[in-house]
Amino acid sequence: MKIKIRPTHLLIAGLVSTLPIKICTKQPIKFVDSVVDTVSFAKKPAKNILVIDNFKMDDIDVNGDILADVSHGFVTSSMIEKNLPDAKVVKCHIFPEKGINHNFIVDKFDSLLVSVLECIEKGKKFDAINLSFGFSARYNVLSKKLGFTITPENIADNAQKVRNMMEKADNQLMIQCLPAKKIAEVLEKMDKITSKGTKIYIAAGNSSDKSLNLLTLANNIVSVGGVNKKRGF
Repeated sequence: MKIKIRPTHLLIAGLVSTLPIKICTKQPIKFVDSVVDTVSFAKKPAKNILVIDNFKMDDIDVNGDILADVSHGFVTSSMIEKNLPDAKVVKCHIFPEKGINHNFIVDKFDSLLVSVLECIEKGKKFDAINLSFGFSARYNVLSKKLGFTITPENIADNAQKVRNMMEKADNQLMIQCLPAKKIAEVLEKMDKITSKGTKIYIAAGNSSDKSLNLLTLANNIVSVGGVNKKRGF
């Protein structure tokens, strides 16, 4: 588990609250739903980037009128395409039509990772995968489950212990109503993908330093965050 704060990575993770209007001129956007295949990859040597996000629902206010103009996925992928014009960006939507359903999201995400691994087995790979979502658990809740204090300072050293606890989770051992056991299975697939040389960039989240995005427990990922308005938000 690696935790880094680098301004250059903010373009990949999409952690920006205001953007130039010219970047977000709304255009038709094509995305896949849950799975990708080898057809999705660039036909010539180029960087292949998978963006996993919300592409169906507008939830970002671009012009300041307090009304949603574009989807978060549109903003994130537009930023990547603007700064990496030669890259092949594949957009994937894994969210339900309404609301937040953690079981739905983790099941879709799991299916997507299975298809990514199948592509890798066929000789294709993504150079980078961007996750602008996650499953947040409060550090005090994790500490209670494990019986000792977990903090942002020691989470890297105790990541495997948290994962072991999640793997044994059931209905009596829930982490803030999150499907912990399913998330643990997803983390294993993420480990396999990063071991093949694909970088995974994960948004640390918007819940301050009191919560942990459980997806950042995967091995060899880059967790991207900001500490204040001048450095990331």
